Amino acid sequence: SEVPSGGGERGGSYGAPPLAPAVPEKVVAVASAVVEGCVNVAEALYPMAELACRSSHAFYKTLEPYEVELLSSALGGFVLCFFGGKYVMLIAAAEAYRMIGFQPTWEGLCGIAEDCVKVHRANTEDNRQDDAKKDGKKPHVGQALAQRKVLLLLRTVDPNRVERFVVGIQSGFLAVVATLRLQFARTLTLGHSIGDAVAPVGEKLLVPAIEAATPAQYRSWPRFVVRNAIRAVAVSAAFYAQRVLSAFHSAVRGGRLLARSSVAYLMRRVRGVEWNSEDSLLDEALGFALAALGFYWQVSRGFGLPFPMGILLAPVTLAENALLQVVAYKK
Repeated sequence: SEVPSGGGERGGSYGAPPLAPAVPEKVVAVASAVVEGCVNVAEALYPMAELACRSSHAFYKTLEPYEVELLSSALGGFVLCFFGGKYVMLIAAAEAYRMIGFQPTWEGLCGIAEDCVKVHRANTEDNRQDDAKKDGKKPHVGQALAQRKVLLLLRTVDPNRVERFVVGIQSGFLAVVATLRLQFARTLTLGHSIGDAVAPVGEKLLVPAIEAATPAQYRSWPRFVVRNAIRAVAVSAAFYAQRVLSAFHSAVRGGRLLARSSVAYLMRRVRGVEWNSEDSLLDEALGFALAALGFYWQVSRGFGLPFPMGILLAPVTLAENALLQVVAYKK
């Protein structure tokens, strides 16, 4: 018997897999244009980014004799100590990210910054060699150029640094979401449970009197209103208790940070010596005194912000409200 030939569209022998379709020229053209556009944008933005980094570094060097690191730490401790109870969600998110994702994110970001400098230098050298080959004319834009730039990027960038940066962001984000959702759900459940425990007593005390003053056709509502009002009050009390605990935590951390930074700054600026907090209890005593004062200040003012702190901390307040909305209403 004759073996059927594989002629026609398949070509070759019978049963051979079909050839992969060629990439359309339009796709190649679009991809090449995208790569060239990305390269041009990166080349245009890099000098501005480099100038911004140099200016920031020069500004920091100008302020370095004034111990800006200690002053910024003292300022952060002051805000935490006296106003931290207002930012429950934000502080919890920062703590969760600091413990889980900050270190790998920072290390990955520093590595990516180094790779960006390498990519810029390699791309500049590649353009110089290409211009020399083309006698100063602009090279033709096409698949070859796109492939060369992509391969240059792959040769220069360390994928382990990129992976570390991405993993750090992912783990930190998951830790923040889990912490905030758990804290919110736990407080809500606690308030609801307290309301269910107190509601029967409130119904016995309040419902008969309310029903006596309510027309007969509406007497099915007092029990419902009293029960849910007690639950709402209990949930509000649970959230207030959570805010009090967060205020105490922020006051202790902020007080210690403020005391340690302030003592180190004064020792360095006034006496000209380095101060080791491990060899003294001065910062601990001062820190706990400031913590007690900050906690009393927050509770006595109902966790409000006096003027002008309300204006200065407006971006922080917006971030706190945004986190609360995301945690409370995200499905």
